[in-house]
Amino acid sequence: MGHRVHWLAHVPFEDPGFIRTWSKDRGGHLDATHLYRGEPLPRINDVDALIVMGGPMNVDDTRRFPWLTAETRFVAQCIEAGKPVLGICLGAQLIARAAGADVRPGEPEIGWHQVTPEPDDGPSNPLGPGNRPFDAFHWHGDHCQLPDGARRLASSAHCDNQAFQLSERVLALQFHLEITAAGVDRLLTHCEQDLTRAAPAIQTAAQIRGSDDQYTRAHALMLQLLDHWLPI
Repeated sequence: MGHRVHWLAHVPFEDPGFIRTWSKDRGGHLDATHLYRGEPLPRINDVDALIVMGGPMNVDDTRRFPWLTAETRFVAQCIEAGKPVLGICLGAQLIARAAGADVRPGEPEIGWHQVTPEPDDGPSNPLGPGNRPFDAFHWHGDHCQLPDGARRLASSAHCDNQAFQLSERVLALQFHLEITAAGVDRLLTHCEQDLTRAAPAIQTAAQIRGSDDQYTRAHALMLQLLDHWLPI
């Protein structure tokens, strides 16, 4: 039996996308807690690895979303227990907060923007050797600081900390390599108001929908990263 990978959902319109394909192909078991429905968090011993997905809320929106407090504590407990943890967008910010780092409003990035891996990380960087830039899908306005002891993996023109590694099995991505065309359509439906803001890194709806090649390259990189994060 494969690893039990559990993912945390913050809204009904964001899902693991390509991660489902990876888990199925690797013989893993993928399960979820839908926090916005009031579902309880799993027991840590029932989770082999944790994926924390995105959402439009801020890590400090605990008055509107009180489950964020318990979730942040759960993420910290999984890290302390040595579980593999992967955070995407809001999930990356929750890892940062769980590790004691600040999360603050920053330059919004919406659409397909270039990300550059750190040049000195070599083959140990799960995003690839050297500093070969790649296009990634973004939909965020908050940025996180690096937690103590974390290693920056990538940056961009609009965000210094696009990805970081807290330990060999704790990875945080500000961007979405797992996104599918259907997932982008759902974001455009539910978060269309974000496109009305004036910011240089907010693309048009047509640009945001991207191309088949962009999704193919993003999924190939996500496959590489997932196999590095959790060999199944």
